[in-house]
This record gives sequence, C-alpha cells and structure tokens, in this order.
Amino acid sequence: MIIELRPLAAVKPYEKNPRINDAAVDAVAESIRQFGFRQPIVVDADGVIVCGHTRYRAAQKLGLTEVPVHVATDLTPEQIRAYRIADNKTAELAEWNLELLPIELAELKDAGIDWSLLGFDVDELAVMLDPGVKQGLTDPDDVPEPPDAAVTQPGDHRKPRASICLNISAWYNCHRAMNIKPRHSRQRYEARARIAKALAHPSRLMILEALEDREICVCDLTELVGADQSTVSKHLAVLKQAGLIEDRKEGVMAYYRVKVCCLSGFWKCLETVLSENLKAQQAVLR
Repeated sequence: MIIELRPLAAVKPYEKNPRINDAAVDAVAESIRQFGFRQPIVVDADGVIVCGHTRYRAAQKLGLTEVPVHVATDLTPEQIRAYRIADNKTAELAEWNLELLPIELAELKDAGIDWSLLGFDVDELAVMLDPGVKQGLTDPDDVPEPPDAAVTQPGDHRKPRASICLNISAWYNCHRAMNIKPRHSRQRYEARARIAKALAHPSRLMILEALEDREICVCDLTELVGADQSTVSKHLAVLKQAGLIEDRKEGVMAYYRVKVCCLSGFWKCLETVLSENLKAQQAVLR
C-alpha cells in the first residue's frame, strides 16, 4: 500500500457522507496529538475522501497542513461507494471481550496515559478497573469486644439511625459494635452497590424495562433510547458486566434480553418511592 503526504487543502470531503462524526472529532484529534497520524486518509483519484472523514476534521482542528493519504486507484466508483459504508458499518460489529479488556486497562494504570483518549466514560472505566472486593483480614461476622468505657448513653437507641451512622461503612461498623449483626456480610453490600451503580442511568433503566418484554437488537434500542449505536453499546456493556442482561448472536446481529426475572418488583418499589416523595412535596405546599 502506497502512502503519500498531501496538503490538507487538496483533500476533499465526500458531500454525501452518511456518517455523523461530530462527537468523535475531539477524541480523534487528541489521539493524533498523542500518538501521531497512524492511519492514512483513503481518497479516490479525485482526492475525495473514501475513508477518514473524522481524521480529516481532526487534522483541521489541529491545524495540520499535510496529512498521510492513500489513493484507492484500483477500486471502481461502485466499489468506493460500497467501501465507504462498509468501513463504518463493519467497525460496529466488533465487541469487547469484557474478561480481557479490564486486564489490558489495568496494565495502563501506572503508565501516565490520559484515560480520556480511550473513549470510555468515567462510569465505564470505574466498572472495568474495579478489582472487586478484597478478602479482609478478619472474619466478616466477627464481633469486636466491647470497650472498657461505654460510649453510648441511655436513650441512644431511640435516636434516628442516620444521626448515629452516616454512611455504609459507619453503619456497618457501629452495628457490629452494638452487637447487632447485619443481615449480610460487607462483601454482599459492596456487590449490591456495584449493581446499583450499573442501574444509575436513565437510559439503562429504559433499556432494561424494554428488554423485560422481549429480546431486542442494538439497532432497535438506539431508536428507543434516542442515542447513537456506540453509546447504546456502552450502556449494554455496563449492564452485561453487572449480570443484568445477556446477549445472543444471530449472524451479524446481536440480540439482548434480561437475564433475571425479578425487575418488575424493583420498578414497583421505585414507583412507590416516587409516589411517596410526591405526596410529601404536596403536603409541604399546602
């Protein structure tokens, strides 16, 4: 493959490019700034872009005057038209191996890499870089010996719990100190928190509720959520990592479905909380 340097002004965007790449320009520009221009822009004999519109716009943003170019002289106009579409579409068919990806990311932890270059949002990185709950040094069900001097005072048991235990860790520890055994181990509560974090996005709640009725392909979920396929795929990866959904391949299509059948009770609980909150707000306004 022959690659040559051409003035950026000599490269022309394809006027009918069907791919919307606005959201990717900044990330690609920063990637070029950090790693260099490693992929040439592919153009036809007239200098019109076949593949690389995002790299072209990133080069403009960076103020580059020359860019690496490969001229596809061996393709017919029909092949070039098809290649434009295939180059973008085939990239969407690949998926991450969520067992190997966290290992690769972990290797970069101390490398000084700007995480924003990777294209993952903060929540996704937190999920993939979470090493899990480490084994403690003591039995989680052990209860410490009471202190020689009492800390609590008569009547403390009638105070609201929130005034005594301000977070999960304090809640857990103070109940152990008061010889009140939690229903589950600390590890169990941490595991629940990770699932709750995966649910903490309106688009993911929308996806889960839709998947309760039937399995749905990614293309249909993009219409439901109102986001591009890349964004929806990221939400699906978070939900799959949390064990809430699973997928099935049929040719090049991926269909998703809910993995557990207990979500309807969770939705009812949320609606009850919303209803009670609304009643409380209305009572204040009266």
